[in-house]
Formats: sequence, structure tokens, C-alpha cells
Amino acid sequence: MAIVSGNSRVDGQGFPWLGGFFGLAVGLAILYYWKMWVHWWPGDLRDEISPYITVKDIVLAEIPLTVYGKLVLFGFLLVFLFPGYGKLPIAAWMLHNQPSGKAFFSEILRAWGVKWGLLVLVFCNLFFLRYVPSTALSLYSFILQHVSILASVVLGGLLVRDAWRLARAPDASLSNLRLPVVMILGFQLFWPVQITLLTARGFDLMPEGWCITAALMVGILLAFLLTAGLTWAVCRMLGDENCRAWRGQFALFNGIVILCVTGKVIFGFVLYYLK
Repeated sequence: MAIVSGNSRVDGQGFPWLGGFFGLAVGLAILYYWKMWVHWWPGDLRDEISPYITVKDIVLAEIPLTVYGKLVLFGFLLVFLFPGYGKLPIAAWMLHNQPSGKAFFSEILRAWGVKWGLLVLVFCNLFFLRYVPSTALSLYSFILQHVSILASVVLGGLLVRDAWRLARAPDASLSNLRLPVVMILGFQLFWPVQITLLTARGFDLMPEGWCITAALMVGILLAFLLTAGLTWAVCRMLGDENCRAWRGQFALFNGIVILCVTGKVIFGFVLYYLK
């Protein structure tokens, strides 16, 4: 049962830039609190798993099962609590295109599989790849991050464009956001995973590195699925009619927040290049 009256169709079309106003406010708030936000962690979790992420003096057989649980929790919290890790693209896609439960589950698994495939492709220490220097592997990871950033810019632009279309014509055709979302989730290589595999390669501890990476990746997948599940539940509570009525507001809100967060990342890369 929808929790919002069907009369919201008129209200949703009466304030075409309301979502943009709140999106800009939220985006600027994220940028303002960014440094404080990304350095906050619940409890001592980050300190406890740091020695395992750096893979120094680690023996695979001596890693306790509790450590794997903490690594899963770390990967989950990294994605679910902090900005810039794919939550908003998932929510934006589900609010905009309203895929079925089966569709969003399969697409998130596909994106996660792409991420795994790229990790294996870049960091596999077999055949000729064992002779590729770590600096080259870091460069490959850097390029993949740029693909994810480009997809984020495209996604934000599509959302803003569709919001403009919906403000002019409520029945306007909408962009399918599936591909850019899959590219964002698949090509973004998170820093703990990169550090783990690069360090493991340097110390010739690849079995340990891949086991730690697997635990982190399970946590990342759980965060993706929980984000999608919560958004799907919100869509079901609002009802199809209300979701369609406020689709333009959601699109403008999500598009502006995504562009704000992506702009922060691009600004960081520009500063890196200038150095």
C-alpha cells in the first residue's frame, strides 16, 4: 500500500526545481563535511584490520575466522556509510527506471562480477603479468577509476536531462541508467582492495592477498544489495503512481548530488596532476 496520497502527482509537477534545491544543499553538505566524514570509523575496526589489508607478516593459515568477519564488515561499512562508493547511483537507477527485484539483483551481481574480473585481469600474478611493475599496475587501476568517474558524470547528466524533460512533459521518455550504473560499480576499484593486492604482490603473498580481497568484496556486495533492497522497499511503499509523479524531483536531486560528489573526485585528480 502506498504511503503517499495519489494527489502528489499534481504537487510533484508543481515544484519542478524542488529536488534540485535539496540536491544542491545535500551535495554541498557532503563536500563541506567530506574530510571529517571519511576519517570517521565506528570503534577500532579500521585499526584492527589495517595489518591484514597491508598483508605484512601475515600467514594464511594463521588468519582467524573472526578477522574475515571483520574484513567483510569493513567492506560493507566502507560502501554503505561513506560518500562516493556507488550507493547513490544504485538508488537513482532504481527510483528512475524502477527495475524489478530480479533485474536489480542480476545487474548488481553483474557489476560485482565485472569488478572481480578487472581485479583478476590487473593483479593476476601469472604468466607475463608477473613481470609487469607495480607502477604500471597502479596506472591501470588509475585508468579504470577514470572510466568509473566518466560514467558518473554521464549518469548525473542523464538524470538532470531527464528531470528537465519531465518538468516540460510528465510522460517524456526516460534514459535507461543500467549501463552507466554497472560501469560505475564495476570499474571503481576501492582503495583497500588495491592496497591489499599491490602489497601482497610486492611481498609475494598473493594467496593471502586474494583471501583478504574476497572477504572485502563480500562486504561490498552486501552493501550494494542492501542499498538496492532499501530503495526497492521505498518504491513499494510509495507506490508506482507516486514514484512516477515525483520521478523528476528524484532525478534532479540524485543527479545534482552525484555531480557534486563526482566533481569533488575530479578536483582531487586535477590537483594530483598539477603536482
